[in-house]
Amino acid sequence: MAEPKPLTYDEQKAAEAAFVGAPSDPKWTEAAQLLYARLSATLEARSKEAIGTSIDPAMHGGSTPHR
Repeated sequence: MAEPKPLTYDEQKAAEAAFVGAPSDPKWTEAAQLLYARLSATLEARSKEAIGTSIDPAMHGGSTPHR
């Protein structure tokens, strides 16, 4: 496996922005823009997964299995 390359300044800023939900900066390099887009999409998908799995159906009128 290849050694990962360190992030550039723009890529670091893009990663930080994605994690805190800040907007992207059009001045970033193309690589930083892509990093931001991928991280943002992944974080959003994981957030939706966590929300969808943490809801108790009984709290929302659903039924729970009875044992």
